[in-house]
Amino acid sequence: MSTPNSSASPTSDREIVISRVLDAPRALVWQAWTDPQHVVKWWGPRGFSDTTKKHDFRVGGVWEHVMRGPDGVDYPNKATFKEIVPQERITFLLGGGRTDRPGVMTGRESQVSGQHAVAVALARGRAGLAEFSDEAVRDESLRALGRRVQFVDDASFAVESARVRVHMADGAALTVNIDMARGSTGRPMSDADIEDKVRTLCAGGGSGIDPQPLIDAVWSIDESFDAGAVMEFAG
Repeated sequence: MSTPNSSASPTSDREIVISRVLDAPRALVWQAWTDPQHVVKWWGPRGFSDTTKKHDFRVGGVWEHVMRGPDGVDYPNKATFKEIVPQERITFLLGGGRTDRPGVMTGRESQVSGQHAVAVALARGRAGLAEFSDEAVRDESLRALGRRVQFVDDASFAVESARVRVHMADGAALTVNIDMARGSTGRPMSDADIEDKVRTLCAGGGSGIDPQPLIDAVWSIDESFDAGAVMEFAG
């Protein structure tokens, strides 16, 4: 995109297309993408390992796998295959699996803990860097609330939706339905919100990165001859 958009727009206005030409036979590339024994050897960031739990390669089928980072933290992933054209195209919807991770001990682990995320969001009304820090994890009130969090799977709910029910000590219950999560394609963050988040992450991560050149480079990425040049501003 060449300029920020101040309001929600069709997803075609917010797409990034990345293309790569591989020096390999088409059939071999197809096998590398479709055979789970091959996929686990290359999928994920450098330093990560990948374990396949389920790989049902058909339209409507599900691919479930877990990436493990160098620090030992697991990242559940779930993809649903939407389109398969043999040796030509694979289209899938990728989303993280629910991260059941009670009793986390570090801020790093809390970032992939459903129990901590729900507890801190309910207690503090926000989910920024401070809410997923070592200090937040040591907050006994949050740990106690996290131990009370229970998840109920409902296949009728879209991945972007949820129903939150809070049971009070006096027996009353408060229920809130979330049709679209903030930041999803149906309820995207505004450009101003995204820029603020980048600034907050740069300041809180101790990276020393100046966020403005990075932000400017991202907004003009479709006009750049080398899309990878944006990484120069990311440290």
